[in-house]
Amino acid sequence: MTDPPSISSFVIRIIEEPAQNESAATYRGIIRHIQSERELSFINWSDVESFIQQFVPIHKMSQLKKNSPLPVDSGGDN
Repeated sequence: MTDPPSISSFVIRIIEEPAQNESAATYRGIIRHIQSERELSFINWSDVESFIQQFVPIHKMSQLKKNSPLPVDSGGDN
């Protein structure tokens, strides 16, 4: 018997703050890991990557070839 796939789901909310005095708008956000209910407020995208890394080995994902197909979820129950 094979192990079931490991699944991590995230919700990312990105908030754009209005520009003050003709300066560029700023962004902030919140990311939530659904399975653990952990959340992180962020202003830097690197914080999002670090948060995801706690649950998903994203460093391994960068080793995938650009044109290599990802496994497809059949949606079936095992």
